[in-house]
Amino acid sequence: MKKTIGIHFTQENGVRLTRNGAFDPDVERDGNMWRMYVGTLEGNQVVSASSTDGLNFTEEGVAFMGGAVPDVYHADDLWYLYTAGINIATSTDGKTFVATGESFHSSNSMVTADPSVVKLSSGKYLMLYKINPTNGKR
Repeated sequence: MKKTIGIHFTQENGVRLTRNGAFDPDVERDGNMWRMYVGTLEGNQVVSASSTDGLNFTEEGVAFMGGAVPDVYHADDLWYLYTAGINIATSTDGKTFVATGESFHSSNSMVTADPSVVKLSSGKYLMLYKINPTNGKR
């Protein structure tokens, strides 16, 4: 029988990172290290934190300014940061990101937000995101 992964979750006790105003955490594993990225309202930025056990994270500092709601994907020595909007930045160390000037927008001008990128077994990538079909108009 094929094992299903990512369907059932157990809530753990405790706080992984203490930071006022942090939201939308995204966690990536890098070898023996864990990296957490959180959005902050102050400065519309992404803050990075690291951990060796995946349970206790230490803040490293601002990883990116000019976007929040982070989703990070790590492949072949390059880190990709997708933020709400959907703006794209890259990093070689996972600590600080530089905007690429590239972004992803809906083909019919709808607001795109909250991206999440996964690599499929075929080797292709899939981005899941939400849209606002009304663009704030009611």
